[in-house]
Amino acid sequence: MMRSRSWLVPLLDGLPYIDKPVLFHWLQALFIRILGKRSSRFGSRAPVQAVALFGVTRWVGGEFFDDETANGAP
Repeated sequence: MMRSRSWLVPLLDGLPYIDKPVLFHWLQALFIRILGKRSSRFGSRAPVQAVALFGVTRWVGGEFFDDETANGAP
């Protein structure tokens, strides 16, 4: 996406690659841009790890406290 400047349709070898929502690819591109190309392996996995962290945090909030805490209610 960064090379082709095609921000709405991800491409793989010049062909549309629509296997995941485009937001996921945007997050990957953002993390790779922030972390640099040398750490692109970590950068491409960072969005998955971030979503997993949110899920685990929500689960722990529900287990140790209550549903309002897990859902982020004030």
